[in-house]
Amino acid sequence: MEQKRALQNAYSLFIWPYLLFVVTNLPFETGRFGFSPIDLVPVVLAIALVVWRNPLYLALAALSGAACTILNFPTTSNHMIMALVFNSCLVISFLHVCLDKKTIKITAEDYYQSFAPAGRLLLLTMYFFGTFQKINADFLNPDLSYGTFLLQFFPFLSPEITKNLIVQYTAIYGTLILEASVLFFLIFRKTRYLGVCLGVSFHLLISFNTFRNYIPFSMLCCMLHSLFMSPIAVDKYKQSRIYTFLTQKKYKGILILLWICFVAILFLVIKGAMHGETVRIYYMTWIPLSAVIIWFAFYFDAVKPDPDYSKKDYFLSHQKIAPALVAVFFISCFSPYVGLKNAQVLSMFSNLKTEDGYSNHLIIRQPFYIFDNLTHSVRILATNNPDLISQANGYRISPFLLEYHMSQHPEYAVHYEQDGKIYNYPDGISKELAHEWKKPEILYRLMAFRPIDIHGRGF
Repeated sequence: MEQKRALQNAYSLFIWPYLLFVVTNLPFETGRFGFSPIDLVPVVLAIALVVWRNPLYLALAALSGAACTILNFPTTSNHMIMALVFNSCLVISFLHVCLDKKTIKITAEDYYQSFAPAGRLLLLTMYFFGTFQKINADFLNPDLSYGTFLLQFFPFLSPEITKNLIVQYTAIYGTLILEASVLFFLIFRKTRYLGVCLGVSFHLLISFNTFRNYIPFSMLCCMLHSLFMSPIAVDKYKQSRIYTFLTQKKYKGILILLWICFVAILFLVIKGAMHGETVRIYYMTWIPLSAVIIWFAFYFDAVKPDPDYSKKDYFLSHQKIAPALVAVFFISCFSPYVGLKNAQVLSMFSNLKTEDGYSNHLIIRQPFYIFDNLTHSVRILATNNPDLISQANGYRISPFLLEYHMSQHPEYAVHYEQDGKIYNYPDGISKELAHEWKKPEILYRLMAFRPIDIHGRGF
């Protein structure tokens, strides 16, 4: 296949899941962090992108999406951090191509060739740490593992099934094997089709779990998987009877109306799920979309990959800034082992524990702390500081959080235990101590910590 047409096909394929990610992510952000008019900007731009397919709209949608995420910092959400990294890569790639071509009117193929490698590396990073962080004693223990705990939140599994020991071990080791397999399949050209089918199916399956609202994360993963699909799949689709039928002019208006209705219903359903409303309509809406994505990946991408397209600049484009950003994110995911932070590290429901000198990881058995943020953890016994109350919630917390919040409001009372000693400041902390504990605001925004639960299931 001609290289130019291959890249145009790949770009056309990518913008649809990107639109769906932006639409599904909006109710997640506004549901958790409150609504701001800026939240609508990436949605409007993503819709414009699908209509006109201009790379400028994609870059602007990514820029506004990144701004929305930053405004909601700090956050422990892994999918929001991944979205921020990828949107940043989209913006960086657009600017790089504009500077290289000396024009803002860049072609879709040049833009796609610039940002796609970074997106692929980001997905490989997710699968690597999604597997690596779970190699710990607690995840392999059915009594503690999130692999078994989350089974009870699949509505199609009865309590008797979820309590079966064989099913529990299947869920634990099946998760590890499946994520490792997808990582392996996506790396090698001949098996990428299998990686796409298996990965998309897995993330669409976990989106039906009612413990959390997983649709935005699932859609983010589907979007990144689309970067691995062969451009030949699009050509194959365009030659099919389905495409011929759907592109008839007499059906165009009806199809556009149905598409708008579907996106609107999907938005409203996810918004309802964020507020604990019934999930029956949620499934009725998401299942057809799930089926279409899996069907497209299975049927149209089941072809021999294009050798000219697949070998050149697949994981590393000629611009190195965006891949370097993903590399920084990759390194940051080792933060729990060096004491920097225990969130934003792709440890999704992994039971990983690396605090207070303890590690349950089976490979990195002893943390090698460079930072002190995960040592000398604090248990809040009493306080009227609302930020500390919401952060602790009965668990131990990082001393970073105690020091930051108390230095911001030294007038609040605090009573806490640290390293076996009790500290009590009924009238607040002194100005000297507040000055000693003061942290830069930007550092607090960039850092994120989960509560510390050494003896329980963890977070």
